[in-house]
Amino acid sequence: MPGQIDSREAWLTTLAALVVASVSLGAPYVVIVALKPIAEELGGMRSVPSGAMSLAMLGTGVGGLAMGWVAERVGVRAVVIFGAVMVFAGLTLSSRGEAWQLYLGHGLLMGLIGNSAINAPLYIYVTKWFEARRGTAVALIASGPNVAGACWPPLFERAIAAYGWRQTMVAFGLMVVGIVVPLAALFLRPPPDTPKSAVTAGGGSEGTSARTAAQYRFCAARGRLVPVLRTNGNAARARDRTVWRSRHDASKGCGHANRDAGVRLHRPAAMGVAVGQCRRAVDVADRVVSAGCGYRRLYDYPG
Repeated sequence: MPGQIDSREAWLTTLAALVVASVSLGAPYVVIVALKPIAEELGGMRSVPSGAMSLAMLGTGVGGLAMGWVAERVGVRAVVIFGAVMVFAGLTLSSRGEAWQLYLGHGLLMGLIGNSAINAPLYIYVTKWFEARRGTAVALIASGPNVAGACWPPLFERAIAAYGWRQTMVAFGLMVVGIVVPLAALFLRPPPDTPKSAVTAGGGSEGTSARTAAQYRFCAARGRLVPVLRTNGNAARARDRTVWRSRHDASKGCGHANRDAGVRLHRPAAMGVAVGQCRRAVDVADRVVSAGCGYRRLYDYPG
């Protein structure tokens, strides 16, 4: 079952996605660390391994345009697993050592259909798990390439010196599959559903957003009362009510002392409050709450 937005599960999923990105995006660094020995085997042509690295990066960016679309339709878990297998295939082909094999293995397999199936889809996927902390989560995922660049090259240098660049490529390809595939299978679950919000001019409702679902949200700051529309599956009734709360009552910490004193129900006809104004008030109330008015309570009302 899908989890909840901004929950502990969302952060665990983000951390798993960070590990996936940090491992898979470390694959192109093998050919850079092994540039000298590869160039020696190719007659001193350093342009081949450096060109292979460039193609891998280019393919990751260009392929991400299509892979993001694919992930939206078949699911990010399957796309990421496919990408890990392609990274392994690209490293295995590149380990054969010919120039065309390095170009094809890095540019096509590792870049265009490998890391592109991991990098871009993870950005889209993580944003669906957050609302309040979305920027922090995306920034965490964006650090994946930097983590890979900081961690893997020193390890590759020692592995290449001990076992050779060909064996290092194949071994790291197996590591990518061994780490990414289990993490994707365990943590990359379907993201939480985010209902769409739309209230028609005639009072009909096509759904409710996470911020306004099934409740009035209200808050007061600087003596100004903010009306917010409540939708509860019956938009015709919801648009006929506006809830207000006094600043004095809001300052009581959710109004435990006088929680009924400042609540009044009014008809929009008497108050001159239209449905459109209520919709705009949702955003106003959220901004007031986030600014620290100290009051954010969901209220039910009778009838």
